[in-house]
Amino acid sequence: MYIKRVPIDLCGHHAYAYVAIDHQRRASEVYNFMKGALEDKHMSNEEFDRKLITKGVFIIISSESMNTSEILPLYYTRQAIEQVFDLYKNNADLLPLRTHGENTFRGHLMLSFISTVAYMLINRLLDGSKYCADGAFRALHNLKCKVFDDCILVKEPTKKVNEITKHLHIELPVKL
Repeated sequence: MYIKRVPIDLCGHHAYAYVAIDHQRRASEVYNFMKGALEDKHMSNEEFDRKLITKGVFIIISSESMNTSEILPLYYTRQAIEQVFDLYKNNADLLPLRTHGENTFRGHLMLSFISTVAYMLINRLLDGSKYCADGAFRALHNLKCKVFDDCILVKEPTKKVNEITKHLHIELPVKL
């Protein structure tokens, strides 16, 4: 990985462009590009060179001057956050929001973000099983209890619930 900090003028503001070349990613992108470029008979040499030079390159722009060793962790953090929000947006019914104030919106956003992180963690815990978080939640939703004054009796779990709890190393109590 090679990263260079370049001072730039960004719409009248002083900023820094951190130009990075990921050599491993570049090799992969160049290989894929070359396969397609050989089949494209209409690409000029200039266009080929212009496209080839960008393979494996990414740029992060910041108003802060940072050590170049800090850039890669920030880049991967940003990528992870984007993946969480993609999952959040597509699976957590984020939109449309009908909130009546900024505090309500912030509260909804915070709870939704926490639930998305929990969803992703549960998906990770279920790796190697035949269930994803959605399937596990649907199966576990049917686990019922009978509530009495002095105790709670957990009804007999289904086969699916038993498989999920066994995979997660959770012991279901018979009585609480």
